[in-house]
Amino acid sequence: MSSEKLLPAQGSYYRTISDGVVDKAAARATSNGVSITIPIKDPAADAGTQGCCARVGARLYTSARSVFVRDKARMEHMDGVRALAMLWVVAFHVTIALLGLAQPGDIDAFNRFKNKTMGPMRLVMNGELGVSIFFVLSGYLICVTAVSLFSKQQPALIAPFRTFLWRRFLRIWPTLAVAVVAHSVWAYAIDHSDFVLVNFRDQCSVTGIISSLLFFNNFFNGPAGIGGCPVVAWSTAVEMQFYLISALLVWVYVRNRVQGYAAIGAVALVSLCIRAALIYGYHFETRSAYLGSEGDLDYHFIVYQRFYTRANEYCIGLLVALFVRDWPRNGINETVYRTLTSPATMLFAAAATCGLSYIGTLVEIDVPGSNSVMTGLFLVFSHFVFAALVAYWLWVFAMVPTVSTIDAPSLGERVAMRLRSVLSARVLYPISTVSYSAYLFQFIPLYEVLRTATPVEDNFGYFVGVYLYATAVLLVLAFIVYVLVEHPFMNLR
Repeated sequence: MSSEKLLPAQGSYYRTISDGVVDKAAARATSNGVSITIPIKDPAADAGTQGCCARVGARLYTSARSVFVRDKARMEHMDGVRALAMLWVVAFHVTIALLGLAQPGDIDAFNRFKNKTMGPMRLVMNGELGVSIFFVLSGYLICVTAVSLFSKQQPALIAPFRTFLWRRFLRIWPTLAVAVVAHSVWAYAIDHSDFVLVNFRDQCSVTGIISSLLFFNNFFNGPAGIGGCPVVAWSTAVEMQFYLISALLVWVYVRNRVQGYAAIGAVALVSLCIRAALIYGYHFETRSAYLGSEGDLDYHFIVYQRFYTRANEYCIGLLVALFVRDWPRNGINETVYRTLTSPATMLFAAAATCGLSYIGTLVEIDVPGSNSVMTGLFLVFSHFVFAALVAYWLWVFAMVPTVSTIDAPSLGERVAMRLRSVLSARVLYPISTVSYSAYLFQFIPLYEVLRTATPVEDNFGYFVGVYLYATAVLLVLAFIVYVLVEHPFMNLR
């Protein structure tokens, strides 16, 4: 996803890198109306006069190097958030794979495991929230990129809209196409009958393949309620559908900021209303939505994977990006800023974020004393509230370095800067860079690594060991895919 950076002094943006790909011509920054050109050397250019093999080798070297060498212009804390979200989702799927492989025919093992392990495994089992983090990040970063693109060509719509979609297509589709082919070959070459939670061959049917490649697999009701090939590709379809809407919303914003904010808010509100109508219309407030439960398949197909029920999370990302962009322009309200960055506010936000991460967004209603009204409200608003909390932290991390008093930062600002530095750790950058490839290809290495493992429901250490081993294998595979497929196609944009 495109990366922009807020200049600490002027509060303006400059674009130097997109998805880790340096502009071959130059990186431009704007400061006080002065255009500064910073030459960027392309390592592959030195091989331009050499043979074909040398040029290919140089290109591969450039791709491999981009995984580990981070440009200083990137929003480094975003890399950390993306990496942690991906690791959380993988941890969730490792647990599913362990239980689905080791207890064939017993699909309720997932629920028993979740109810029995109320310690750190409870947090792991709510890894589907990592997808909500992806949506907020996508909304934020795509908004920054789209605003820059539409601002340069305003009031035009068609030309920048076409450019925007073409760039996003090159970013998503090539890697997705390779993942579809790899999963199809893998699904039919290996017997997966011992895995009861997902029928990989059914997921990679002709319908599943076509729907995935054309980005409508989130409307395809597959065997697990989540259609397409691979099974996690539903979120890429949601992303592409988001892009169509977000480009139009950003265009409205560029023409008129007030109307832009209103349009984004209206889309978020409509999304929540649709979500509420579906949840109460299908009576999910009185049915369990846990994986393997009676209402699970219906919930995932009708509510969970539809773009119009998740658009509110994406809009939160759009809004926070615009807040960060417009706040310096309009002047900082000192009282509001101090309130939002106060230790009390940050402590409340941290408690809410950790609490919702532990509770999860799918509630088990088949327990004595359950309140169907509260359950319904929780199912309607839980993802939205979690997305808003993620957006709050993104706002804090973006604003504090810009407006804080360097000589005497407040306690809240010091905490925010410390958290930002942790998320900016260099060790998280390679994971963030290959996160898209890792997300799409995760089930192949997870299944092959875990198919001989057995669940130990009371041994968290055992899970950690298996998870680290499976994740290491996955990251190696993701690195190969990134170097050979993802990064080369990103260079074509």
